[in-house]
Amino acid sequence: MPELVIPDNEQAAVRRASRYEPDVNRTYHDLATHYGTAVLPARPRSPQDKAKVEAAVGNVGRWVPAPLRNHRFFSLSEVREAVEPLLAALNERPFQKAEGSRRSLFEDLDRPALKPLPAERYEYAQWLKARVNLDYHIQVDGHLYSVPQALRGEEVEVRLSATTVEVFHRHLRVAAHVRGRRKGGYTTLRAHLPAAHRDHLEWTPSRLVRRARKTGPRTAAFTRELLDSRPHPEQGYRSCLGLIRLAGMAQAFEEQLAMPDIGELAFEDRLSPLLEREKTERAQRRYLRLKGLAKLHLDATIEDLNLKAARSLDRSLILRLASGQWIKNGQTVLVTGATGSGKSYLARALGQ
Repeated sequence: MPELVIPDNEQAAVRRASRYEPDVNRTYHDLATHYGTAVLPARPRSPQDKAKVEAAVGNVGRWVPAPLRNHRFFSLSEVREAVEPLLAALNERPFQKAEGSRRSLFEDLDRPALKPLPAERYEYAQWLKARVNLDYHIQVDGHLYSVPQALRGEEVEVRLSATTVEVFHRHLRVAAHVRGRRKGGYTTLRAHLPAAHRDHLEWTPSRLVRRARKTGPRTAAFTRELLDSRPHPEQGYRSCLGLIRLAGMAQAFEEQLAMPDIGELAFEDRLSPLLEREKTERAQRRYLRLKGLAKLHLDATIEDLNLKAARSLDRSLILRLASGQWIKNGQTVLVTGATGSGKSYLARALGQ
């Protein structure tokens, strides 16, 4: 292989011609990289950049196709048999103003400078652009492939070969798949799924029933009945998960059934406590989740704050902050003071 290739600015090789920064076709660039050669397109409207090629094309046109202009061929092999001796004669033809021939110059100058071919053959691949859909998949040749869900809405580049599909974002490979041939089919990697979807795939009918049994026996029985009522258990997963999340309401319902006079209450009187319990349970779960995310390692409370005058803490201000109204207003609280004055404890108390 030569060190450098100077092509014309045809669309197959150059996407955007430029005198200073030409944009070489990605597939053509991959081919050159595989063979260890560089591509330097000729400048637009500058045939002198490849003058030897221009002259060689004229010589070949005069000495090879011209003598065959009156011949008729019926196969490609016939064309090859007719062209080979004419091409060999052209390469052996002596120069008019210099010693040697094209063949001798190639053997003396070009062949020693050529690099060996790589051990592996080049695998042809196309480069395409695609936009990631809301379901974190891209469509390539009628098949859908997953990418990391954080790239939803982003434009990516796709390298499509006969066997693989590689996805690049900002020149970094973010996904690789075996090429799928089924139109409308999906190829999805588990690592690309959002956490909620991965959890959904991990559920099984027996696990759902076990989870429902922690809420109560009637919840478990209804979950089993719901799964059995569907042609495929997977079709009932979402309904079961929604039911299980009503843990507060289910526990309150179990408590109501244990009350001897529950049947005397009207439906509205029974429903209101159920909804109130569910609201309280959800608020508590949300609080525990946010508390875990905040990583409040120290159990601090407003009630345990030392509000003595020596500490110069404004009691009314602390009480206003304890109401949490500043959070609803989207405001930020900055706690400042000397080292050891209790800033961390105060911040954790407000966080609680």
